[in-house]
Amino acid sequence: MIASRRLVAASTALSMAPAVLATPPDPSTDTVEITAEPIEESLSGELSTFGSRVEVISGEAIEKTGATDTAQALQMLIPGLYVAPENGRFDYVEASLRGSRTEDILWLVDGVRINNRLYGSTSPLDSIPAHMIERIEVVKGGQSLFYGTQALGGVVNIITRGFRTETDGRIGVGAGDLGDRHASAYVSGEIDGNRLVVFGSHDRSDGFQPYRDEHIEPSARPGGIDRGYRVTSLGGKYRREIGDGGRLTLETIHNDAVLDDADPTETHSAENDRTEDIVIAKWDQFVSPSFSFFLKGYYHRWDTEYSELRNTAIPGEVETVYDATPWGYEDYGLNAMGRWFLDDGGEVVFGADWQEYSGEDDVLLIETRTEAVGAVFAQYRPRLAFSPRTRLALGVRWNKADLGGENTVWNISARHPLGGGQYVRGTLGTSFRLPSAYQLYARDPDHPRGNENLDGEESLNADLGWGGATRVGSVGVSWELAAFGREIDDLIQFASGDGVSTYINSDDRVRMYGGEALLALQFAGGWHTSLNATYTRAREDGDDQQIDNVPEYLIKAGVGYDAPGGAYGTQLSTVYVGPTHDHVSDIGRERYGDHLLADVSGYLRFGSAHRHRLGVRVENITDEDYASTIGSAERDGSDEPYRVDNLGMPRNVQLTYSYVF
Repeated sequence: MIASRRLVAASTALSMAPAVLATPPDPSTDTVEITAEPIEESLSGELSTFGSRVEVISGEAIEKTGATDTAQALQMLIPGLYVAPENGRFDYVEASLRGSRTEDILWLVDGVRINNRLYGSTSPLDSIPAHMIERIEVVKGGQSLFYGTQALGGVVNIITRGFRTETDGRIGVGAGDLGDRHASAYVSGEIDGNRLVVFGSHDRSDGFQPYRDEHIEPSARPGGIDRGYRVTSLGGKYRREIGDGGRLTLETIHNDAVLDDADPTETHSAENDRTEDIVIAKWDQFVSPSFSFFLKGYYHRWDTEYSELRNTAIPGEVETVYDATPWGYEDYGLNAMGRWFLDDGGEVVFGADWQEYSGEDDVLLIETRTEAVGAVFAQYRPRLAFSPRTRLALGVRWNKADLGGENTVWNISARHPLGGGQYVRGTLGTSFRLPSAYQLYARDPDHPRGNENLDGEESLNADLGWGGATRVGSVGVSWELAAFGREIDDLIQFASGDGVSTYINSDDRVRMYGGEALLALQFAGGWHTSLNATYTRAREDGDDQQIDNVPEYLIKAGVGYDAPGGAYGTQLSTVYVGPTHDHVSDIGRERYGDHLLADVSGYLRFGSAHRHRLGVRVENITDEDYASTIGSAERDGSDEPYRVDNLGMPRNVQLTYSYVF
């Protein structure tokens, strides 16, 4: 019942992240035969086939780097993706993809949206450990056709541990010199046709001082304000083939995290005690070789209790500001998608989404409200008789939200092989971003008020690429040159009047354009290297300054060695972040960035079938002193504001041991 497709062979070599270099295909052929997966699992690969740029990093590649949390892996391994953790591991991040703002990136876990519905710019990575990851797929450029709101800059889909027919698993422990401790395990296998996956991990750290000494006021707790964390994740999956072409999949993920919330003034202690649950039920049905569909229901709940104690003027006494004060949200919905192969060789992909959101915040006051969003979409992929090797797709989506208005977006994409392993590709279309709950419902007297009449932002996106995969002697070469552009209308900003600030849709626009170059080399002896350089110009109308938190230049490079047979290996990963700016409250526009980070890692595998594995990671090997992001605070006893640098991770060493079975 599983249909076969002929896909462009060069798409199999798209991943160019350091140490994740795919071996280029044989340039003597333009197509390869592959077996189609269920629609959702194969979607990102198909988007690549039809013109989008897709990057994939495997869980094994992440393991080789020794990365502990997901943000670390993305920061060093995904070409063109800017990730800046605020105060180290398991924290909020600033991110940019194809010149986007943080709120323009859609984050998924196993296809379920995990973006913070309360605040669009609050990233959802602080409770997602790296040990649960099978692979990460990053689809670049506007992707609202299939994924809906917030996919203006791209989509990051974190895929958790997968199913196996044979028993497969791993147990691991680790430690680091910042008081890091780690334990993780997973097992996957099949019993009487029932496929099962169970995984879990626990990470904790005493942390580090995330501010410069001169930025910490005397009112902060004695001995500094080290920022630590405790993160526990548990998950399970079940799958069974039922009937003629049916497949049932059930999944649950539970994350618990206690995360220090550092502050350079007055704070004695502050923490977010976080609980996150994801539940998925899915039915895939292969009706015939020409038609298949899936139905999927999901539930996502994210709850936090915020507690804060502040030092008082009396030594040893503290004041309770917040005591387990709640803030959080829940999303649930239904997805349906079908695929129909036509007699003329074309195909149609179509579907519908329904989602409902609700949230509350008793820290920054937001009304508790529920909002529903519905959508239908379709994409036509014709077979071009005059150019049968060209892959062309045309799609449209209609989206309606209770608040945020209606959005109709469209997309045209194509990919064409040029021979000799080369190709050209491109996408052109529109995307949208609905207002966050804070922008709609905020009622905090110290912040801008929400506006329930807001419309969603809309963007026009273009992305073009020319690349190839070939061999020069014994060296495999993959490369691409890309150009991208985006224009965002109906910007959601706040305006002041009569002493009140309110969110509005302004007439301003943001225009972003730039280019990206990617090169990956795979040598016969086990050496591999990669280089990625991105330039972005992002400006608001009438402004010659780069928008906040989008670096003008981003360069990533890596070199590594994997011994034949995989007994040992090493890797150096580097990232250069160019000039970056942010408007700091009560201070103005400030510059940061201009730093080079380098991590080095190594692994050794030994014993029967290399089941025992040792790993070492040295993060920030040059001990670069840099601001990952910036903010502001007020001096003790006055209202004088000053800039505060949120420092990136200092040099540290992590050791791991794992047993694979």
